[in-house]
Amino acid sequence: MPPTKKMTAFSHVQEIHTTTNAIKIVDIKREMIYDLLEAWVSADIQSIYKQIEKLRDEFVGKPVAIIIDEVTDSCARSVVNVLFSYNGKSKLVLVEFLQEINNTNIGQLVLRIFYSFNFSMAYNI
Repeated sequence: MPPTKKMTAFSHVQEIHTTTNAIKIVDIKREMIYDLLEAWVSADIQSIYKQIEKLRDEFVGKPVAIIIDEVTDSCARSVVNVLFSYNGKSKLVLVEFLQEINNTNIGQLVLRIFYSFNFSMAYNI
């Protein structure tokens, strides 16, 4: 016969406490998921996609100047602002928070922009 676990008053209370904590954690996670879903729905994602498409339509196929500006915000985070400029119009198209600012990260950011907006790397005079 396998040895039985001796149940003391302390171990019983400890087991109940552990179970109660596990239930509380599950409830907290459930609440966080509901809050996240509510924020997602209220964010009107479709409107954001429409704005991105409008920007693409405005700048695609045109010789666009890409302006990249790095600043530090009030929390000492590095913020990179990307603007497009064409024919006297400038638009802020991206705000990115980066852990580290260096030529590799900025180069990757530029390549992502080229890919996202279907810009050509070829320059025709």
